Amino acid sequence: MRGLPESVRSKVFEQPVEMSFRFGNNSVVPCNRAMFIPVDKFWIKIAIVETRTPFLISNNVCRSLGAIIDTS
Repeated sequence: MRGLPESVRSKVFEQPVEMSFRFGNNSVVPCNRAMFIPVDKFWIKIAIVETRTPFLISNNVCRSLGAIIDTS
């Protein structure tokens, strides 16, 4: 957050959510809050979980931003 310009930081907000994430090892991680950050014309929702889960970017976010992932 400290690295964001004040004009962006002032628009960031947190909201309660009810989500859960299922991982390949069959674990399920609940989420009850998310942060919303404006990026250009999009809002990116960052789910905050109470585990040591790394920062993951969803396929939807990648598609919305036009990301191209080259796995080679």
